[in-house]
Amino acid sequence: MDKDEVIPRLKTCPFCGDMPQVVFLGTYRVQCPDCGASGPPFPSSQGAAKRWNRRGSDPNDDFS
Repeated sequence: MDKDEVIPRLKTCPFCGDMPQVVFLGTYRVQCPDCGASGPPFPSSQGAAKRWNRRGSDPNDDFS
């Protein structure tokens, strides 16, 4: 993760309410350490965080 990259504040896990973290497993994803729920993979930590924070469908979401 680039040290200058600003990661949006993560929403809590929608399944258990715990605080997730960004992990790197070849690509970035947000994962809950309690229940193991994870968001979709993304090439950047910012994009992974934005995808995790997305609730429902918003056509204006920008993951770049």
